[in-house]
Amino acid sequence: AVLAGVSIVSLELWSKFCFQITETSPSFRIAAVCQSLIDHILERAQSGRPNTREGRLALNRAAVYLLNLFASGRQREAWVVARCILNVMDLFSAAPTGSAVAIRKLITPEEIREHGAQQGHWIARKISQLFDINPELAADIFTGFFGYSDRSEEKTSMGGSRILAMTSNRRQDYHQAHWLLAQHFSRFLEDHFELCRPIIIAAATNVIESEHRPRSPEDTISYVIDGSERSVLVDYSAIWDSSGVRGEALDIADAYFRRLEELARNPESVELARETAEEFLRDAQYAYFLRKILIVAGNTGPALADVVYPLLSSPTALWSYDLSSLIGDVLRTNYSVLDKPRREAIESAILRLTGEEEGEGLEAMTHIRDRLLGCIPVDQLSLPAALRRVRELSETGGPPENRAPFISHGVRVSPYSEDDRMRERGIPIDEAPNAALREVGKRLWSFAGQFHNGTPSDADVASIDADIHEAWRVLRAGAIGIHQDIANSAEAELLAACATVAKMKSLDCPSPLGMKIRMILFSGLDSPHPEY
Repeated sequence: AVLAGVSIVSLELWSKFCFQITETSPSFRIAAVCQSLIDHILERAQSGRPNTREGRLALNRAAVYLLNLFASGRQREAWVVARCILNVMDLFSAAPTGSAVAIRKLITPEEIREHGAQQGHWIARKISQLFDINPELAADIFTGFFGYSDRSEEKTSMGGSRILAMTSNRRQDYHQAHWLLAQHFSRFLEDHFELCRPIIIAAATNVIESEHRPRSPEDTISYVIDGSERSVLVDYSAIWDSSGVRGEALDIADAYFRRLEELARNPESVELARETAEEFLRDAQYAYFLRKILIVAGNTGPALADVVYPLLSSPTALWSYDLSSLIGDVLRTNYSVLDKPRREAIESAILRLTGEEEGEGLEAMTHIRDRLLGCIPVDQLSLPAALRRVRELSETGGPPENRAPFISHGVRVSPYSEDDRMRERGIPIDEAPNAALREVGKRLWSFAGQFHNGTPSDADVASIDADIHEAWRVLRAGAIGIHQDIANSAEAELLAACATVAKMKSLDCPSPLGMKIRMILFSGLDSPHPEY
């Protein structure tokens, strides 16, 4: 390395010398010295000292040899392998074919599981150098590393120092590769969109299977495409994909589908967008991917109307927790370009949702049916039964609002609340008098929650007394016009509030308030419904 710094000797000569060393099947010690020499030559080249094409080719061959040598041993020295990876990536353009073969050995599924935490972030640092030379290899690197997550807490060294030893763990080291790859993804997406779909499938599938595994293989959404029935698993992505807290995998997926929207809006690229959306519908395993395509379709007008038609006419998709509200959005923006037979098929599928249901199931399906019919512009309805139902709804305040089942506001996430559960089941909680009793119940529940570990004062009790009286009055009168589930919930909230009032030390049982609280609590013992 010292001699290589002498200005009168060309870098080409030292590059060929490195290659000749590797031709002699050197020992590991000599090979390590050769790797240091390659580092020095590259540093000199980057500082402006010229190397010839022949010199770079020789240096590349030497670097590839050393990478294969040091990465093939059972006991690897991680730092040496890392330096070899950087050398090969820096010299990739000198001999792309041989370099690609060496790098591909490091991105097999087994290699990534065993050594991805050690070497993934070194590959990720240099991946942008492949974008113009071998974008297919770059895509495979993205796919391989985003398709896996190392969750091991096994300690790793952050350096070779024995004086100031710093440690990390495999999970953190592997995550660094994800983070670095995500920083380069936007540029790769812009230039090589057609290579990105496998990356997104691998990344999102890994997130789903490692963090949001579907509850049951029987819980599926089915639809017909190209004459064949396809099924995907329900994954409740309507909840977790709406969260403001996201990892790199979902971030790059969001970027990809935003790019798909841009392509769908551009007449010159709309055909590519349509083909991409169709491929997702053919290959999807999870509802997440269908959600993303529906969002794109809803945001881009009629560009993808006939592509997503199989979902719009699928009964299981229509009432799916993950897809239903998005289908409503698509009906608003895409319905006008669908031909009459397809409109009739969609309306018929919506109307049939209530066909075999009864009890609570019938109520839920009725709510979904009415909500979806309300998303279709009235002047575009085709079936008389659909038009008749929409007119009936308009006479009683209109169809239900097409609400997403889960809404996130920045990093604060709206939880899956009791209101959401009721809406999902088709309970009309926003209609009077249900809404009024729900509001009273919420105040009672909030009051009870304030004193889990404390005792209310006289002023606290006085502030809630009117709500206690109102809830008791409505329930004692038989909750006329109130949905049974809302009445049950209000009764539970009332009993919780009364139990909290009973903790008050100054409560006098013979007083009017004391007698009322005692009467409500004893009545709760006879009720089969409330649980709190």
